[in-house]
Amino acid sequence: MLLALSIRDFVLIRSLDLTVETGFTALTGETGAGKSILLDALGVALGRKAEKRFVRTGAKQACVTAVFDSDAAARCAPLLEDAGFDLIGGEPLTLRRVIPTGGSGRAFLNDQPVSGTLLASLSGLLVEIHGQHDGSALMTPSRHRELLDRYAGSGPLLEQLAGAHTHLRATVADLTELEAARADREVRMDALDGIIEDLSTLAPEEGELERLQGARTFLHDAQKLGESLSTARALLADSDAETILAQAQKAVDKAMRGPALADGGDERNVGQLLQSAGGALERALIETTDATALLDQAFAACAAEPDELERVEDRYFALVGASRRHGRPADELAGYLAACEAERLRLESADTSIAAARKAVGDAEAAYDALAGQLTALRREAGDQLAERVEAELPDLKLERGRFRVHLTSLEDGDRPQAGRDTIRFEVSMNPGTPFGPVDKLASGGELSRLALALKVALADGQEAITLIFDEIDQGVGGAVAAAIGDRLARLSAARQVFAVTHSPQVASSARQHWRIEKNDSPDGVTTSIATLSAAEREEEVARMLSGAEITGEARAAATRLLAAS
Repeated sequence: MLLALSIRDFVLIRSLDLTVETGFTALTGETGAGKSILLDALGVALGRKAEKRFVRTGAKQACVTAVFDSDAAARCAPLLEDAGFDLIGGEPLTLRRVIPTGGSGRAFLNDQPVSGTLLASLSGLLVEIHGQHDGSALMTPSRHRELLDRYAGSGPLLEQLAGAHTHLRATVADLTELEAARADREVRMDALDGIIEDLSTLAPEEGELERLQGARTFLHDAQKLGESLSTARALLADSDAETILAQAQKAVDKAMRGPALADGGDERNVGQLLQSAGGALERALIETTDATALLDQAFAACAAEPDELERVEDRYFALVGASRRHGRPADELAGYLAACEAERLRLESADTSIAAARKAVGDAEAAYDALAGQLTALRREAGDQLAERVEAELPDLKLERGRFRVHLTSLEDGDRPQAGRDTIRFEVSMNPGTPFGPVDKLASGGELSRLALALKVALADGQEAITLIFDEIDQGVGGAVAAAIGDRLARLSAARQVFAVTHSPQVASSARQHWRIEKNDSPDGVTTSIATLSAAEREEEVARMLSGAEITGEARAAATRLLAAS
């Protein structure tokens, strides 16, 4: 609900700070006192076009601030999150508009700059204004389905239908894709056959190109390598190194067995040196033998078949060519072949897949239609109940000749919107014998406002607790009808905040809080002010409304009775 309204230099208002209570607040005052200015100011805070004519004469800028409670903030949170604003839970919602005489206006939400468009998008969640010429939200055909669904409690069924609608769209998309693919299937299958034949014949392997590159390099150098190895083997063979080493080792062994070393007189350690030399010769002989064997193996490994290099190069360039033809690295050709084979299998089974997809679409349509039928039945029943409740309110509001109905028409079978197949419109007939038609076309200004009140009362149990403003809905009526309007406004205010700009003492006396709007002369010119009335002041204001300029004792007594009865 609205907690506070602060206005600076707006038209005739120099400075105004209002603290707002719950329940029903009446706004009264002489004609021309400026009641519409207050509504204009609130409208600007809620995103209405900020016109420079709103700036008070002589001021540099106008400013309007409206503060709403945390419940209102929570109601706006999803929309604000979509716009990139994060609200702290439990904090109020503060909307502020600044209108300078020069330059562009500015808008703020909790002190963060926002667009006036965003504020306007929030307005329907915060305040609903019903005036004689506003055409309230209740009279807007695009909202009739939403209002009826809320009254009917259609939420769970709508959620199920939305899920069925999403599933139906997915199945239709699958079928469309399969049918589009089938249209080009023959062309695609021919192309796949060519790819599969080419790559199956080639049989590429992952990492094969790198291996072939290494083999090419080796085979190109194999002859030179073999020549080097042959030279090394020849040198070892020509030098007869193994024979020389074996003979040297025998000579050392013979010296070791000589008497000079055997009788223990080896003071110069010759024996130890010869022993070490013998070990070295033995190792040299072994290493030389091993080296000769390894050189023989290496030489044999270098030997290549006459056409081996040609075969390697043919395979290498075959892979390179396939890579270019298919636009993929050689290492990916094997995977590409598998993918093409899998795609061809899918295309071969396209008829089976399409049949399954068509059945899925049929099942999804049947599920949607069943839920949509339930929703239509629920809406028809709720529409009839709502019409009865609205018509029950009309006689007391001096609309006893009026009729109200919820007109529901269903779309063609092929149409399956997310919210159901029903077009819903509130219609009235304001005189016996006249046909039903759109509410906003057949009702006059005063009738429209009272119809809005009747609808609000009838819809009260299913509506959000937003702030409602009724602007002179009592115009042209009085007595019992005005009292009925006041009673209904008071009933509405039990669950939501209600404001009424009124000239009726019966309506004003039904309010919980009473504001009097006055126009005053000052050195700066004419200004408008608003006073919150005490009990005594309120009695005097209701008496003024009853008697006019001169307040009589009878008027005061009647005012006392009215206020006591409310």
